[in-house]
Amino acid sequence: MGVVAVLAVAGLVVAALWPENGPRVLPVASTVKAELLTFHQGHGLPDVSTVLRSRTDARAVRGWFAETGGGRGAPDADDVEKLAAGRDFGREAVVLFSYTGGCDSARGARLTSDGTRRLSMDLTGVTEHDECEAPYDNLAMFAVDKARAPADGLMLGGSRTGSPDPVSPGTLLAFERLTGPPPASGSLRAAEVSQPDQLEGFLTSLPGATAARLGRLAARQDGGRRFAFVVSGCRAKTALMMIDEERLAAEPVGGDGGGGGAARCGTAEHYVAVFSVEAPHVPSGARIG
Repeated sequence: MGVVAVLAVAGLVVAALWPENGPRVLPVASTVKAELLTFHQGHGLPDVSTVLRSRTDARAVRGWFAETGGGRGAPDADDVEKLAAGRDFGREAVVLFSYTGGCDSARGARLTSDGTRRLSMDLTGVTEHDECEAPYDNLAMFAVDKARAPADGLMLGGSRTGSPDPVSPGTLLAFERLTGPPPASGSLRAAEVSQPDQLEGFLTSLPGATAARLGRLAARQDGGRRFAFVVSGCRAKTALMMIDEERLAAEPVGGDGGGGGAARCGTAEHYVAVFSVEAPHVPSGARIG
C-alpha cells in the first residue's frame, strides 16, 4: 500500500507541474530519434501542435505566426517556414509544438513517445523558478522519419483534440469544383464573405449550380471571419488557406491522379474554396487574393 500511495502522490505532482494546455510528460515515454530544428522560450506564441508533410504545409503553417511579430524570443513566420521548407519531405515529417508552459526555463527539448502513434515533447536542461512575470511560451520543431508521424491515427500531445491541429488557422468550410467557366477577368475571385450580403455578392459571379450548393453557408455561424477564393488546379482534392502579413490566399492540394506523380489535365480545373478564420489570425493589413 505504501508503494501505491507514493506512486499516486507522484502522479499528482506531475499533473500539477505540467500545464493542462501543454504537451504532457507521458509515463514510460522514450526519446524518439529526431533532429531538433529550433527551440524557443518567449512570449506571444500561438497554441498549436501539428505535423508538416510538404512544402505546401510549410507555407500554410506561417499563418499561425503571422501576428506574433517575432518579439521576446518568438521566431517570426519567415523563420518557421524556412526551417520547415528546407527538409526532405520524401522521407521526413516536421513536428511542431507551440504551447504556454510554466515559469521553468529550459535549454532545449526532446521528442518523446509512449507508443508508435503518439508523439509528445519534454523540455531538457530545465532550471526551476518559483515565480515569473509571465509563463513561458515554448516552441520546438523536430524533423523525424515520416514513418514515426503517420498521416492516419497519430496522436499529438498539446493539440486541441489529441489529433494534430490543422497546419493553417484557416478552416475549410467548403470546396467545390466549378460547374461552369470561372468568373471573367475583373470579376470577384477572392473576397471576405463573413456577412450574408458579402457571400451573396461573391456567389453571383459563380456558375448557378455551384452557387446553389454554396448558398447554405449563409446560415452557418461559427464565430470566425469567412473568406472565399476561386482557385485553379488539376484534380485537386482540397485546399489550404495561406495567411501572411501581406496577403490572404488559397492553394489547391492533391491532384496526384492516383498514380503517385503529378496529375495531368488538358485544361486547368477551377474550384471555389471557403474558409473560416478566427479574427486574431487575420493580419490587419493583408489584402485578399
